[in-house]
Order: sequence, then C-alpha cells, then structure tokens
Amino acid sequence: MLEETFKNLVLWKNYISQQVVSSQPATFMNNKIYKPYIQPLYTEHIEKKISPELIHNAKIAACTLLLYGIGRRIYKSGFMRIKSNAKLTERDFSIQRKLIGRVPHVGDSDNFRIIHFPPFLSPIYSLLPMQKKMKLSEETIHVRIAGIDAPECAHFGMPGQPYGEHVKKWLTEFLKNEKVNVYLLRNDQYGRAVCSVYVRKWWYYLWLKRLNLSEYMLKKGYAVCYEGEGEVYVEGSKNKNKSYKNYYKSLEEKARKAKKGMWAKASTSESPRDYKRRMKS
Repeated sequence: MLEETFKNLVLWKNYISQQVVSSQPATFMNNKIYKPYIQPLYTEHIEKKISPELIHNAKIAACTLLLYGIGRRIYKSGFMRIKSNAKLTERDFSIQRKLIGRVPHVGDSDNFRIIHFPPFLSPIYSLLPMQKKMKLSEETIHVRIAGIDAPECAHFGMPGQPYGEHVKKWLTEFLKNEKVNVYLLRNDQYGRAVCSVYVRKWWYYLWLKRLNLSEYMLKKGYAVCYEGEGEVYVEGSKNKNKSYKNYYKSLEEKARKAKKGMWAKASTSESPRDYKRRMKS
C-alpha cells in the first residue's frame, strides 16, 4: 500500500512539474492514474457492495431533496410575506430584490412604509382592506427613497425646514394606499431599506411605463440629488448608477432654474444638506 501511494505521489509530481509534456493532461490522467488506480479501487470496494435497490433509493432521496430545495425557494420568493426590515436578508439586497406592496403610512418627506405582497398572491392581497390598527414596526417595511434628499420635517427636537411639511403632505396624498414596486438597494444607518421606488398612476399609463418617484420629485422641485456616503440611485450596475446621478443632478438644476417647488422662494431654497450642516454647527 505504501509503495502504491509513493508511486502515485511520484506520478503527481511529474505531472505538476510538467515532465510529461508529450501527453495531453486528460490522456495522462486517464491512462496513468484513473485506469490503473482509481477504477480498480472503485470496482473492488464500492461497486460490488452497492445493490441496485440502494442505488434506486439514493436516486429517490436525491430527487426528494432537490424538489424540497426548489419548493422552499419558490415558497420564500413567491408566497411568503416579509413583515418587517428585520426579515430582509443580505441576499435580498445583493440581488436587488423587487418587492410589491401598498403604502399605509408616510413618515417623512422622503421615506414611507409598505405592506409587502408576495408576488404570487399580490392580486389577492391588493383586494384586501388594510388593517386600521397595526404595529408599523412589526408589520411593515420602512423604505427610504433612493437618490434624493427632501426638505427635513421637524424631528428629534430639531425644527423642520419651511418646505418640509408641504412635501410630506404631498407625498402622503400621492402614495397613501397606493400600490408600489420597490427594488432593495442597501440598508442605511437607521435600519431603513434604501430603494428605488416605482408607482403606477392612470395618467402615466399613456407612456407605457412606471413612474420613477425619485425622478418625479426632482422634476417638481421637491428634492435635491443625494450626494454622500452610501449614495445609490437606481437598481442595476455601477455605470447605470453613475449615469443616473448625472441625470438626477440635471433634473435638480432644471427645477432650480425654473423656480419650481422648494426653489420658488429664497426662504425655502436651502438644500437639506446645507440645512443639516447648519444645524450641526
């Protein structure tokens, strides 16, 4: 046994050091290692001891495990409702998973909560009335709109910006009880899911596409393009995000020049970034 092991090691050494240049690697492995050593070992010790019944049962067990794995994946992705941010996984963000849901609450001028609908049960969930009393932290996913920064509302003892409550009121009327599609991009420092958000409005169906909420708010002058740590703008590649950053900045500049929304008056034209910096100083 030791002699055979030593011979095998010598053969491997010769192969690795490329001393068998005359033979193709696959041919060398087949003729010099597999046939003389591995095949006889399999025939003598394994093949003779395995009955056809055992092979048949092993195939059934393997198929059962495979079907269980596929079924579990289909159930989790298609039928299981995600109740809160705590239930989101790293994989959900890495694959930029799409979630469908309805908005029961708008918390600020650039974030809201959704009740998740499983994709295969979405038509049924869409028809059900929302519960009037629910614990938002336990039954909903907290979403931060990607790529934008909207005027701040009063919170944590800090006064809000003059245009903050106006944007929050508009966003509430625009999204409350609406069905939305969101793509998970990353988690922020507050545990919210930063998402690109899409809404379907009847007056937007004429263009045969969904309304990008970040883009729409920038056009109306209700937000600025977000620039900073963890900046992300849309689902897709890094190059796509770079192009969308430039696009969002151009929309912000157009709204500023047209004096739309928060840019209409000097008293409301302070950007959220400058406001936060001023409050910290």
